[in-house]
Amino acid sequence: PSPHSSPMFEQTQRQVDHDIQQSMDLFRRAKVGSVSPIQPLVPKRVLVALDGSAQDELSAAIANQLQARLNCELAVVDATETSGRTVDIPEPLQAASSLDAIDDDSYEQIVVAAADWNAELVIVPCPFGRDFETIGADSTGTVIDVLLARLPMPLIATRAPFDPAGDVFSRLRMVLTGENEAARAAAQWAAGLVHPEGHLELMLEVEGEFFENVREAMQSVHPDAEVSIESLESALAKTHARLHVGLQQAAAAGGFDYGLSIHRQSEAEPFTVNDPAAHPPLLVLALERADSASQGHVHSRIRRSPHPVLVVSVD
Repeated sequence: PSPHSSPMFEQTQRQVDHDIQQSMDLFRRAKVGSVSPIQPLVPKRVLVALDGSAQDELSAAIANQLQARLNCELAVVDATETSGRTVDIPEPLQAASSLDAIDDDSYEQIVVAAADWNAELVIVPCPFGRDFETIGADSTGTVIDVLLARLPMPLIATRAPFDPAGDVFSRLRMVLTGENEAARAAAQWAAGLVHPEGHLELMLEVEGEFFENVREAMQSVHPDAEVSIESLESALAKTHARLHVGLQQAAAAGGFDYGLSIHRQSEAEPFTVNDPAAHPPLLVLALERADSASQGHVHSRIRRSPHPVLVVSVD
């Protein structure tokens, strides 16, 4: 049989057609229209999952900063799997409620504890249950993979064992590539968590491969068309124009500083540009679980980020 009639070819072709359609849609955005305000979201109940690693101290610092500013309730769960082992609860969390963990995998313990306690935000070390140096900087670990797939509430992953200078929420950077159904929810959480005197940046990132797909799609329709990366950047900005205006309004109402930037993937990694190692911004990512590209973007960003990472997801 012809390879063009095989199920694998048909599936691949459908994905290509889908990607091209998404790329073309970017160029049809021209007007902002009416903009619904971004309503900031803040957690009232924060669960901190402990694994006994050096990153527990950072998790505790983040939770303590939230409690001090938002007066939220804190709870901790020792989700380690080693029989008979208990972790030392960091001093900022010793007054928090201590939840009993079930006898199961770490990710199941965290999922159950978050649901039973009605947590609105979960803070967890990444990788969980393994030393950061042992598992390597390029891995998130199984626990984080499962939590990203199953937790209904936002997740903050503490990605490196450092003690942040000042408030973690004084600088937030929300990174988007293309359209994303979770973008608005992520913006609401970013606007709610940023310190009233802090700075929030919406960074739109243009990936090299994405640009090539758009250029090929446009030229297949208009062979003589010249598609530049500048035109793609403009289209990307228009795609998120409503989000941008909504965040401007939220910044004006909340008192924090806000800015929009566009970066190309070929440039220096956006995580480290002018970011002091002792005080990197909290990275904010939008996870659209039904979109494989969004999944790949979030997992890649977490693996490569020296920052704490806030992930806000929608199914």
